[in-house]
Amino acid sequence: MTYEEVVMRRVVLTTFLLAVLVLPLAAEVSWTLEEDGQTVTVTWVYEDPDAQEVYIAGTFNSWDPQATLMTKEDGGRWTYTRQFSINDTIQYKFVVDGTWVTDETAPDFKDDGFGGKNSYLNLMLLISQEAQTEEGGAAPKVKLPTMSPVTFGTWTILRSDTGFLTRDLATGEKSGFELDYSLLYASSYWKLQGDILPGWNIYAELQVAEASKYLYKASTVKGEEPEVPFKEGLEDVLESAFHPADAWLNDTSPVLGHFKVRITNPYVNIYTGYKWSKGTEHVFLFNTSNADDNDANAGFTELSLGEKLSSIGDRVSLDVVVAPNKRLGTDGVYSWFTTTYDDAYTLDLAFNSVTEEERLFNYTRNHRGMFSMGIGAEPLEGLSLKAAYLLSYQVLDKEFQDLTDDSMAWGLEGSYQRDTFGVSLTTKIAGPQATTIYGDDDTVKPGNLFLELSPWVQIQPVKFSLTANATFAHEFDKIGEENKSFYYKPQIDADLSRWAGMPFTTSLYTRMQTDFIGEDNDLGFKLMDVGTKTSLRNLAEFLPGLDVYYALALEYGEYDILEKKYPAEVLYNSLLIDASLSRQVGLTTGLILRTNLKEEDDPTLVPFGMTMGASWAVPSSSLKNPVIFANIEYNFHPYGKDGKDEVFNLDEYRPSNLATGGSARFVCGLRWDF
Repeated sequence: MTYEEVVMRRVVLTTFLLAVLVLPLAAEVSWTLEEDGQTVTVTWVYEDPDAQEVYIAGTFNSWDPQATLMTKEDGGRWTYTRQFSINDTIQYKFVVDGTWVTDETAPDFKDDGFGGKNSYLNLMLLISQEAQTEEGGAAPKVKLPTMSPVTFGTWTILRSDTGFLTRDLATGEKSGFELDYSLLYASSYWKLQGDILPGWNIYAELQVAEASKYLYKASTVKGEEPEVPFKEGLEDVLESAFHPADAWLNDTSPVLGHFKVRITNPYVNIYTGYKWSKGTEHVFLFNTSNADDNDANAGFTELSLGEKLSSIGDRVSLDVVVAPNKRLGTDGVYSWFTTTYDDAYTLDLAFNSVTEEERLFNYTRNHRGMFSMGIGAEPLEGLSLKAAYLLSYQVLDKEFQDLTDDSMAWGLEGSYQRDTFGVSLTTKIAGPQATTIYGDDDTVKPGNLFLELSPWVQIQPVKFSLTANATFAHEFDKIGEENKSFYYKPQIDADLSRWAGMPFTTSLYTRMQTDFIGEDNDLGFKLMDVGTKTSLRNLAEFLPGLDVYYALALEYGEYDILEKKYPAEVLYNSLLIDASLSRQVGLTTGLILRTNLKEEDDPTLVPFGMTMGASWAVPSSSLKNPVIFANIEYNFHPYGKDGKDEVFNLDEYRPSNLATGGSARFVCGLRWDF
């Protein structure tokens, strides 16, 4: 094959586009204006008979995914009703068994800033449009007008953070409380979103603050003068009032972060993004376009088929995505084509490419690319089968490099799911040079043979599940000769609501890993952690929700060749309690015990830590429902999920941060998120 033929084939591949049949969710939202003319009652309905828990999270509860449990009714119907001011705007998503789900039946949507969308209600517009339609004699429930107004939103945090040393980490000597630092922190992102023309939707996010100002900071050398004396720190904070725009951006100008424009028409859709914006994700066994971790950087433009071109008759669905971009710093393209027939048979093609050249007309001189092909079938109810192949290539100085197994990957997946049992099996094998370029290479498993088995069975009220996978690190001609790793996670989930007379769920899991090391296949076993969570709802009028987490975790050293084991070094026991009180008040508390399992003493290990926190979502529509929070943390810092200082940051049911000791903090602040 000549070089020109190879280039031509690649050009043809860039026109391969995606088609994914998107089925509407079994959801509904309705609204009613009350007699006072200022109150609107909103009711959400979500139907899923297999769901164990369905929450609703949004701007009205600070996006807390476990604050608002929907009420389960017969037939797997979940409902939630709440009253709002007619001036309120609401963004929301459902949280179904821990997975965020957009209500596709909502009348409008807003960009969520992470490559997806939030369902959106503008109550004033909905009610006024409904009234106009009723006066005209049409059906009372209507969609929003073709143009959504440009609305303002923000993610803003104002925080005071004071830290103390509780132990000298170098010597282990106790020293009581010693002031380490005191600072003020401000972070603010302003968001504008709406239609500037019919079918033209914009989303712009401006970073207007992101800085810390120390009031005091001790020296890292004992006995030395403070790095920031209190007088100097106070002067810096007060002086920032004279130039707040750049003082709270570390002396730089406000930064345009996310910027997106979506142009929608019946034939071709255009979506362009810049800086921190996220492109559209595409996954068919392999993730070839990752929306979670890859920012737009210099920008992208996605072209996709409009509604009138996205299907052929009633049985074939199509959708097109071709995206020239500069996400990796130089010109490139990601694209895919998927077609689905009768909701059961799928063909998926994807092509990605990026050049190493600075000029577009030199694109093909030095570039690398990826092509993947996948097929899927659902021949029987509950049965899903998928297979995929991926090929990476490289061109250097117009020379097409030889293709080897090192640049290829294969994947197979089979799943059979019924009401009371299910099983899925996935296998992937990939060479060390196999890459998606714009996707998530962890889904390819470069240089590994990967197997995963996930069976489950439900015997009411208990569900038993297992996730087990094996990873073999190898070259293709050395299978079984190098390191192998086996991971197991059995889990038990129980819904005891019927016996408790209230929503009551509990779950228990353990994670284990076994490694076979070296040519002699030495056995190394790790019990990583054991965790349990108990959730109760509607305990009392003043206590609508309570979550209790307990975890036992072990930290290990390097594999001991002589002892033929991983030596356990630290044992962690953690207990966390998250209580939701009435009037949007939340209370948290936690304890941790750290036990040294090493033969020698470890003076840097702090054996005990604790924390307490409180938050209040202010019920004020005019103030946009800010959250006030405060935490006291002593040798234990378990907070900070998604940038929220009052929310536990967990790895399964254990704190993500186990080892931190020797310090204490008092944190308080105010946060807006709308």
